[in-house]
Amino acid sequence: MRIAVLSSSFLMGGLETRLKGIFKHINHDVYWIVQNYNNENNLRNISITKMDVQHIKQALLNIKPDIVDIHPFSSLTKGAVACMQLGIPYLATIHGIYADNSYMYALDNAKVVFVVSEEVRDQVLSFTTRANMVILRNAVDLEQFTPFYNNNTNGKIAIISRIDGDKYKGIKALLDSTRLPIDVIGTGNKLEGLRNSYLHVNFLGYRDIADYFGKHGHEYSMIAGMGRVVLEGIAMGYPVLLLGYDGVKGLVTTENFTRLSYRNFSGRGEKNVRFDGIISPDKGLRKMLYENHDELKIAKKYLNCVESHAIERWWMDVILEKNI
Repeated sequence: MRIAVLSSSFLMGGLETRLKGIFKHINHDVYWIVQNYNNENNLRNISITKMDVQHIKQALLNIKPDIVDIHPFSSLTKGAVACMQLGIPYLATIHGIYADNSYMYALDNAKVVFVVSEEVRDQVLSFTTRANMVILRNAVDLEQFTPFYNNNTNGKIAIISRIDGDKYKGIKALLDSTRLPIDVIGTGNKLEGLRNSYLHVNFLGYRDIADYFGKHGHEYSMIAGMGRVVLEGIAMGYPVLLLGYDGVKGLVTTENFTRLSYRNFSGRGEKNVRFDGIISPDKGLRKMLYENHDELKIAKKYLNCVESHAIERWWMDVILEKNI
């Protein structure tokens, strides 16, 4: 089977990590159609094109996919039109709460609309009830992210985050609330401002998290961040402090895990709290992670949807003949 993945951008963020994680478990040919691309992703079978209907149609005709997996932003609205004009089935994914009724046509005509959380599902339902939505959560590879925590309660805190305008306030709130040793792992347009303001903090830049903690995990006692960082921190066995967009939201526990998962561990709707210091991890969290955010399970769920809606190869021959 040939799967074409269509996305306006493929850089170095959560969308990219999610897709690369899913496709490493899938034994089908994957082709990428993007406009903005970071070469560090090292993708095979990649086409760089403008995100308008005609360019997308031409890229699809060159690839001859059995199904198309479309991601925002303009790629979703334009890609949906291109797929419908060609007669190729497509899936769509909404990764956050940015969708509005400008996406309605694209979502209503998708075979499946993947949403990353109940919060996103409910937001989509605010403007359409026709979309065939499936919750496909962000996930972590539990074989790659193994427990590195060694009960060191005197180690450093690792803040892991993109350092931009969205994440800045949460990071700054933690840095202002403690003088415990902290390493900040990540990069972004607010990095230099933070570096100049907090001279006692180590800013390490980008790191491959699983690889870095495999070598240096013994140095740390806690991980702080949001979204996927929460999942990775739990998988590695650390106590995890949730940072929201506007402050520190508190420790992730078995009691609040499901509630926080509803909003994809963004901290939205949670009160800001005072950071009280390092504690031992909640050992029940990794089991909850396995039940709901195991990458292999998520990949199998994704594959079931793909295989259920892909076209037969003979239909692609018909499409090609009609568009010669």
